[in-house]
Order: sequence, then structure tokens, then C-alpha cells
Amino acid sequence: MTTPAQMANIQPPVGGLNWRKPPIELDPREALHLENILPRPASGELRHGYKAYATNLGKPVMSIMSYRAAAHPDDKLFAVTSDGSVFDVTAGGDTFTKMETIGSDGIVSHVNSTTTDKSYLCVVSPGGGYWTYEPTEGWTKQDLTGDGAGKSFSAIFKWKDRLWLIEDGSTKAYYLGVGAIKGDASMFDFSPILRRGGHLVYGANWTFDAGYDLSDYFVLVTTQGEVIVYEGTNPSEADTFQLKGVWNVGAVPEGSRSYTHFGGELMLMSSLGVVPMSRLVNGQVANEYDVASSKIQPVLEGVFSTYKRQFGWEMTTIYDQAFLLLKTPQTNTGSYVYYVMSTQTGAWATITNMPMSCTAVVDEKLFFGSPDGTVYQGFVEDTDGVGLDGSEGMAIVGRYLGGFQDFEKPGFNKKFTLCRPFFVSEGRPSVSLKIATQYSAMFPTVQAKKEPYANEALFDTDKWNQCQWTGGVNTYTYLSGVNGLGFYGALVMAFTGMAKTQFASATLMYQPGGVL
Repeated sequence: MTTPAQMANIQPPVGGLNWRKPPIELDPREALHLENILPRPASGELRHGYKAYATNLGKPVMSIMSYRAAAHPDDKLFAVTSDGSVFDVTAGGDTFTKMETIGSDGIVSHVNSTTTDKSYLCVVSPGGGYWTYEPTEGWTKQDLTGDGAGKSFSAIFKWKDRLWLIEDGSTKAYYLGVGAIKGDASMFDFSPILRRGGHLVYGANWTFDAGYDLSDYFVLVTTQGEVIVYEGTNPSEADTFQLKGVWNVGAVPEGSRSYTHFGGELMLMSSLGVVPMSRLVNGQVANEYDVASSKIQPVLEGVFSTYKRQFGWEMTTIYDQAFLLLKTPQTNTGSYVYYVMSTQTGAWATITNMPMSCTAVVDEKLFFGSPDGTVYQGFVEDTDGVGLDGSEGMAIVGRYLGGFQDFEKPGFNKKFTLCRPFFVSEGRPSVSLKIATQYSAMFPTVQAKKEPYANEALFDTDKWNQCQWTGGVNTYTYLSGVNGLGFYGALVMAFTGMAKTQFASATLMYQPGGVL
């Protein structure tokens, strides 16, 4: 006698990746693989692509800097290539003239600072000196006086209206006067409070209450993962600049770009993962391993161990896309794999095939430099690598592997026969899927295509009474036969289409069998 077929519902991957649990213990809304699919609160959404913005810069772009002027029309976007050449790429295009050379390798640290009457972009790099930019003054090499005279700096940041410059390979930092961008620089040596050796890597302002006020903390991070926190106002007076504590965050990656601000939180990347500063100082990291990246840490720690001494680590928050981007170095095989965390839910996913060497967020839009000497605008368009002339690039393929489920019948074999995924999109996506059994999964190939408004009519374009018109967003379903026999099953799917195509759910038909 044939056992009746049964139906199961597969939920969208709104919970993101989870690599901390066994494959059969995942929440139905979590995934084992989530590539180029962003975990939104109600669906899994295919990411946007990227387009060329400034081309023919000649060498790999290692830094992108945004100058924020007092008047918006004077804002600038600069790119620094691997030989230290600076280009003004504000207007985009394909023809540029070098403005200045401000370093030897193009890896710079920068911050915007405002004096009583002007706004400056302040830039440092080891061996390259300390430079400032202002529209009427252009690029100017600043020679500091006092303790900072003749020093080489690797990082710069601002705290309580003072610029701080970190001496390259040293435990010393130098600060300028309130509101100053040049002049006397006073030295502060942090070596007496370091217990693990190493030197200073970067500094940051920790605005834990999401505002800018006198309670903001001063934070320094060392190569050995010591996080130094001070409070106060004036570093020249012991009673107004006091040590709050020193915490250990584990090893930190190469460079000074592996941190970001998210609301009132300061997020640090280390061997422990993406660590919120508030949880570090409150003991939640040490006692409960409460880090933002805990669900992806089993894989992330391997990536960190392999690439921690390579250039390319960077974190930035992209509010326009509602996620935090953790950019890792290009892999040894030449691929690009990054990690994104939803700022709405804390869920994680990966994005691939975006050749980033450095990033900058300008007016909530992401720009990134690449090894091919191009500046791209990220997370726009429907394909990857759209040309300056608007020529279409490569299709974006989303790949999903859900957790393995026993469908409330543990120990019973199941024969999987049909699957129907549901999508919400402005155009019909192309989909390929199968059911993986017994923890084995390989992704199916998918035809790269996008069909905006496929087989639909458009309002005010097509004729009335001859076809059925529709709005901009439609629901698409696919009924696909599948073959699979096993005790556990997981949906494996690849799809491509227009950006923001949403995987909303799926239904799965199976026939339960016996225990053998």
C-alpha cells in the first residue's frame, strides 16, 4: 500500500547563517549557506550589483577618502593608488590627472576635521608624512613641531576636538591643540599600561550613547589585542584624562581599518570575531562569548587565522543597505568572499564576486577601489560590473542551502518528489534547485538571465482589454520535480534575477517510508 504524500513548508532564511549548530539543529529560518542573499526581516533578498565610477587610474586603488566640506558642492572623493598617487574622482569618468603623491604604497589613514573657519581632510601614512587637503589650499604637507616633529605616523583619529596621530610601530601617540590641524604635537606614551607588548594600531572615539558629548571614551587598540580605554577631556592633565581600563580582544588583523561605528556601538574585528565594545567592557565576551559574529565564528576564525597578516581587512556600516560589511582579504585562490550582518536583525550572510581593495561610504552610498585601478559604486544596478556606458555586467547568483530537517519524522526514510519556491520580484527570476539528503550538498547550475516584467503588461504602456497589466512587483512560483531519498532533507537552490528579488518561502512534497 502506497503511503500518502505529505507537504512541508520551508521558511525564508531571515535568521541568516548558523555555523555553530549541527546541520539538523538549525532553526527553520537559518541557513548553512547564504551567498549573495541578504537576510531581511521577512525574506531572503538578492543583493544589488556594482558599476564602474572612475576608471583608468593605472594601478590598484588602495584607499578611498571622502572630503566633507562646509558647503556640499565642495565635497570631494579621492582615490589613492598603490604608488601613493592621489586622484580626484568626485565626478567619475575615465580620464584623470594625478594631484599629488602622499605615500609609498597608497595605504593611508584619514579623518575630516574642522577649524574655526575651514574644513580639512587630514591624512597620514608611514613614510608618506602628514598631509591636509582644503579646496583653497590644495594638498599641503604639514610639518608638525614639538614632540611630533620628524615622526612617521600610521593612523590618525579625532577625539574631543583634538587630532591624535599614532607613531608607526610605536606605543606613542601625539595630539594637537583643540581644533588645530597643525602646529605643536604633544606626545603621550602608553607603554607603561601595556602588558602584552606590541605597538599601537589605531584609535577611535567610542560614543556609547549614540551621541557626541563629554562622556565619549578614548579607545586605542594594539597589535596584541589590548584595548585601552580612557575618559576625560584634556590629555595634558592627569586628573582630566584617566584610564578606565585595559581589555584583551585577541589578535587583531593587519591595518587600521578593522573597526566601525554602528549607532552608539564601536565594533572591533579580532580573533574572537566582531566584538561590540560595550559587551567587551561588561564582561559578556569573556563570560558568555557574546560577540556579534558568534553564529559564523567557526568559519570566520579559520579565515582570520589564514589571512590576518594580509592587507584587506575592513569594516564599515552601510545604513542605506541596512547592513554591516566585514571585508576580508582576497583569498589565495583569487576569489572575493565577504560577510554582511543585518543591522535590523543581526543575521549574517556572505557576498561574493565584488573585487574590493578598500571602501568608503559617501552620503550613504558605498564606493570601493579595486586591484584593476577602478573605483566602483557598490550595491547599485542589477548586475556586477556595469560599465561607464551602462553596458550590462555579470549576473548575480544567489545560493541557498537550508538546514537539514527530519520533518518531524526522525528515523524514517523519505522520498522527496516536488518542490515549489515562491519569489517576489519586479521580474521573473531564473531558478535551479534540488533536495540534498544525508548532509551532502552541491549547488546546481542556474541560467543567468533577468526578465523584467516578463510576460506581464505595463500600465500606461500596453493596451487595455488585450492583456492583463500588473504593478511593479509580482509573485512568481516554480513547480520543480526533485529526486532524493534519505532520512534528512535540505533545500539547495541557486537563482538569479533582478536585484531585490525576494525568496519568500517554499513548499516541499515527500513520501514517508520505513525505518530501513
